[in-house]
Amino acid sequence: MKLIVFLSLFLISLGIPFPKTKPGENEPEIFLFPVSFAGKTGYIDSTGNLHIDYIFDAGKNFSEGKAAVKMGGKWGFIDTSGKIVIALQYDFAADFHAGQALVGINDRYGFIDKNGTALTGMDFDYGSYFSTGFALVRINGRYNYIDTLGNFLFPDIIQYGEDFRCGLAYIQEINSHGYIDRTGNVVIKLEPGLYGSSFGDSMAVVSNEEGLFGYIGMDGKIRIPIQYLGANSFFDGLAGVLAGKKWGFIDKQGIMAISPQFDDIWFFHSNVCWVMKNGKWGLIGKNGEYLIDSLFDGVSPVFEEGWCCVRMGNLYHIVNTRGEYLIKDLEEPASFFHGLASCRKNGSSFYIDSNGTVVFEMRD
Repeated sequence: MKLIVFLSLFLISLGIPFPKTKPGENEPEIFLFPVSFAGKTGYIDSTGNLHIDYIFDAGKNFSEGKAAVKMGGKWGFIDTSGKIVIALQYDFAADFHAGQALVGINDRYGFIDKNGTALTGMDFDYGSYFSTGFALVRINGRYNYIDTLGNFLFPDIIQYGEDFRCGLAYIQEINSHGYIDRTGNVVIKLEPGLYGSSFGDSMAVVSNEEGLFGYIGMDGKIRIPIQYLGANSFFDGLAGVLAGKKWGFIDKQGIMAISPQFDDIWFFHSNVCWVMKNGKWGLIGKNGEYLIDSLFDGVSPVFEEGWCCVRMGNLYHIVNTRGEYLIKDLEEPASFFHGLASCRKNGSSFYIDSNGTVVFEMRD
């Protein structure tokens, strides 16, 4: 079953970075970037000036005005002045998203707010980002949802759940499958033998016990018949479907917009999509015409700030939608984040801007 829920795992297998999250809307537009020297991490600004000295053992990107840093084997958070504002005490720390961050101690996880106040105990073996006010958590192999105050949505844990999308979340219990709203009420109950997935563009993929796929609307009614051997979520008004041995794209009326001809596909984003033929990836527009020929062995699924990382053999390149190269022959995958991309080539690590100009070269 090819569903978007497996996206991050597939990206990791390709060695391509997944797009990074963006800071909160109310945060000041200050973006700093981690750099290393002599085994220590500091931060530069977008012009390449050192803003925070090399004092940390490791550091992550800033998100919502804070960055996770590591010293003495423990993670905490700094602000854009370099001040430690949440104490170094965690074995794991994720980025802030919607005002909360997932942190962990001894392989157990919980959430904190931007003041470092614990929203929950270290009660979970998994936690997702918050989406429409809730985060999905896993507790001893089962699931629940918490709100931004740390309150559980359900009094009891459930067998399985997915993140909220379009205001609804897909859940499973032993004898029932369906969708809940943000109050926890089941608003769509699937018929026995049907299985769902998260909504995208107000449509959700469903499958039956014969392994065929179709789509429902947000009223729970079948909108596109269950007939395909595989199906992806809708993005930009189109969804990939497997008809026979090839993938094509349908619109939201179920009309085949791009005929089945591809061996594999990603999804449309900003009106373009990577597709594979004969083991190579190329880029098409929504009319199905090629913008970039099938040249690449691996690709990141989306263009970040107009650029995308692609792979040929063991080397990586950054291209735009016209197939123009910004930089070639990188040793590691790279993607843009607020105007800069971290690159490694010929044994050297450096940041480039969107013109391909090196703004900072890291020292050994």
